[in-house]
Amino acid sequence: MTRKCFISIFTLLFTLVLASCGQKEEKVRYAIITGTDGGAGDESYSAIISGVETFCGENGYTFQRYSATEDTEEGYAAQFEAAHNDGARYMVAFGKDMETAVYNAQNDYGKAHFLFFEGEPRKEAGAEESTIKKNTECLTFGKSDIGFLAGYTALRDGSRDIAFLSAENTGDTAAFYDGFRQGVAYAENELMLTSSDLHLYAEFCGSTELSPRRLGDALDFYNGGVDLIITDHQGIAEACDRAASAAESGAIAALGFENTSGLSHVKFAAVADREAGTKAYLTQLENEEAFVGGIVKELNASQYAAKISADFSNFIAFGQDSYRSILNAMAQMSESQASSSEEEGGEPGSTYGLQDAESVPVTEVNSGEIAAHVTGGGSSAGQTETADGSTESSEDSASSESSEETPDESAEGGESEDGSSEDGASEDGGSEDGSSEDGGSEDGGSEE
Repeated sequence: MTRKCFISIFTLLFTLVLASCGQKEEKVRYAIITGTDGGAGDESYSAIISGVETFCGENGYTFQRYSATEDTEEGYAAQFEAAHNDGARYMVAFGKDMETAVYNAQNDYGKAHFLFFEGEPRKEAGAEESTIKKNTECLTFGKSDIGFLAGYTALRDGSRDIAFLSAENTGDTAAFYDGFRQGVAYAENELMLTSSDLHLYAEFCGSTELSPRRLGDALDFYNGGVDLIITDHQGIAEACDRAASAAESGAIAALGFENTSGLSHVKFAAVADREAGTKAYLTQLENEEAFVGGIVKELNASQYAAKISADFSNFIAFGQDSYRSILNAMAQMSESQASSSEEEGGEPGSTYGLQDAESVPVTEVNSGEIAAHVTGGGSSAGQTETADGSTESSEDSASSESSEETPDESAEGGESEDGSSEDGASEDGGSEDGSSEDGGSEDGGSEE
């Protein structure tokens, strides 16, 4: 061996040794950090974990769960350290409870990549500002796609009189509502309908609790000819369910939550498909080396991150073929929109190439005025006929079924001007992040 060859080999070996200094050997590619329950206590996280583990199993990547011995920042920190010691390349975490632990871990373990679902790293719990390092991606699930699926499914299955009922047109609800109107527009074009063929209503009632006022509002809609009420709150869904029983007509579509056990009139739920979305995201991550870092990334229709949860045999005209077709169309439109936005240097949108959602005519009504607007001609006083032939207000009729279970309201309706309950009743349901997404049968979507 010549001196020159020996020096070359020595240099190569020395370079490899230096490259490995301070870097843990990768024993686990995906470390899943959980609380003491192993991730089973939150059905949203369970679906994400299932997506990670299924992806790894199908593609030959190693994974391991690291469950905390106590649900504290220190307990989570110990698991991040254990994963680091095992050389984990990707650390998967979930939720606001882990925000401070992820904040510290992303600083302590700079060579690892953090996939943080439904949360953002914060120096202190509840802090307004977050700090997302270049080794962290914060992942959410698109709300407008879920709303789009709900609006599209409603029309394709034959609904023409639809009410969107929620608390306030802000935050997640605003995204749901925007997507709902675009889904209506897309189905309207497919079915060659006109605006005169549809009667769309929206009420933002300021509160979400099951109460006589919500029961009365829902009953006014159903008595006026509305055949489907779409809502993103479980408390409102419960009110609609009792109103549908009283009216002996009408159905409910749950938006963003899937735990509809105990409700008799739910037609379908449009929800995030966390398992499918996670698998699609990881596929892109590994195949395209697509980790960006330092961002909040929305998993949307391009990752098939929205689905309909329903017994498809209960649909009148919306079948499995139509469902698969719209999911594929949404994915193509979302990818096209993202590519177009990147070429123009803007943020990706989710308009599906249609007119603005605001151009879809929706009559927004207030509580107590519903019957005067809906097409079926419910009395403006909100009265219905009782079994003995006399009349009573719709609120009295609907609330009589639940007098023992719902709070009484005062002469002014029992609510403050902002719509909150004066007796301090807690809001039931909430947004997708805080509500369960399990419990419905799922044909045509991946199971959560």
